[in-house]
Amino acid sequence: MSVDYYMACEACKECYWVAQDGLSGFTFYSGEPRCMKGLPDFLEEHVLCGGEGPRLMPEQHVEDFKQIDWPSNEPQNGEAK
Repeated sequence: MSVDYYMACEACKECYWVAQDGLSGFTFYSGEPRCMKGLPDFLEEHVLCGGEGPRLMPEQHVEDFKQIDWPSNEPQNGEAK
């Protein structure tokens, strides 16, 4: 059985899916463009929230948190396709 991992902000009760641990080992989604596109925004928004700031947490610790979705593949205003 695999376990999902999230960057999570305990102060805001929000989390962002960034990794998984399973039979093939731990995988951080650094090669997933959609994950990496939204991660800087999540970290920037939560780095000054208080406490320890965002940190990596397994799924069972963020069950009551709001999950922030990865951004779409659609280009935003001003972005090249």
